Amino acid sequence: MHIKRVSAFLILMCFMLLTGSVMSGCSNKAVSVLDISGDTIAQLNDADITKGDVEPARKAYVDAALTQAVQFLSQGKDLPDEEAKKLLSGCQIDTFMDTKVADGLTHAVQNSEIAEIPCGVAVTDNRGHLIACYSSDETDEDGNYLNLSTERQAPYSTLKPLCVYAPAMDSGLLHWSSAYTDKPYKQIEGADGEMSDWPKNANGSYSEKPVTAARALRVSLNTVPVQILHDYGVNNAVKLMTDRFHMPLDYEYTKAITSGEDEVIGNVALGYTYAGLSPIELAGYYSVFAAKGVYLAPSCVRKITDEKGATLYEYTDDPVQVYSEETAYIMNKMLQTVADTDGTGRQAYIEDAYVAGKTGTGDSNDGHWFVGTVPQYSCAVWHGGHTERNASPAVFRDIMEELPRDPNADYPWCDGIEERAYCEESGKLASGRCSKVNIGYYPTKESMDLCREHQ
Repeated sequence: MHIKRVSAFLILMCFMLLTGSVMSGCSNKAVSVLDISGDTIAQLNDADITKGDVEPARKAYVDAALTQAVQFLSQGKDLPDEEAKKLLSGCQIDTFMDTKVADGLTHAVQNSEIAEIPCGVAVTDNRGHLIACYSSDETDEDGNYLNLSTERQAPYSTLKPLCVYAPAMDSGLLHWSSAYTDKPYKQIEGADGEMSDWPKNANGSYSEKPVTAARALRVSLNTVPVQILHDYGVNNAVKLMTDRFHMPLDYEYTKAITSGEDEVIGNVALGYTYAGLSPIELAGYYSVFAAKGVYLAPSCVRKITDEKGATLYEYTDDPVQVYSEETAYIMNKMLQTVADTDGTGRQAYIEDAYVAGKTGTGDSNDGHWFVGTVPQYSCAVWHGGHTERNASPAVFRDIMEELPRDPNADYPWCDGIEERAYCEESGKLASGRCSKVNIGYYPTKESMDLCREHQ
């Protein structure tokens, strides 16, 4: 009788061990995460980055893929996130991660000047696929893993092309050489009760002279985009960004409605948004300039299958035409000047690639950005560390030099665009007497006045 009882107990224990229900009562099974080639990059005991052995170079991507997988199942099956997370037990997640790109990205960052400070990086393939991302090893106040490729930070001047220049150009309000005076927009009261000019330029001064839109973007003036956004309309920009990008601008929308557009004009024009944006989000947004104005939200997940092989989710693209093809092409050309010899992103310049992008830095140097594209990739680099120097353009360059690229690749051509010589001082078509002449890109159908200031 005693032997029979022991045998029954042993049988029960074996069953519990096989089903994983000993002690904890948990029945979760392993979650497998695969790269684009079908190789396993992570095997987790649960849909949790902390419950498995993941290589540091893969950790940020696996975490982003798990988060997105839960989101897709939650939305697709109308489940709370916790229930969707349980549904991943025993599943296989096929992703878009390109191991060669991920290794190149990791090598470049870990051998750069931002290797020892907080940083987050994301790379997309300009077709809506997140192919690599990286985060320094950070934890939050509770000791939980903090993925800086998905963590939102204030985007600063990287928001200017998206929310100001491109929308205004698309509306017909702005073109390459539209001239605005570099002067304060208004005066604001400081904490000490004193009034001061706003906004400040990075160099702390104003030329009080007309500046073309292309030059204002190239040297990252703050005065010009504020004036452009005032003319275009804060609410118009916010609506466009939320409708087409699903950009998190709820605070700015509500504040503009209740308190007036001027209350948040700096949030939108200068990138001091309340919610912030992540490197993954910004890499996806900037790909629109390399993809004829079409936006595809960055996706990590290709497919989710359960342990029986049934498909729970499969990626389908959802393209959105954010800007016209003409505007995207002109903006791309304009952003290429940022990485030129006198642009703020000149350290991102690569001799055998067309680099288009934008820098961003906070007033207190709490964060630095470079978000840019080459014909094959879009990449966002953010670093903290309260450094005076923005190292992101140089890191972007180092990353791109590590990745497989076609040196002959170019952005797609757009019909209906032509080069024109313009006067840098007036912004109008150059006459024979203009001394400062430059070349810009304009829609063929757009008429321009001849400069008469130098007749």
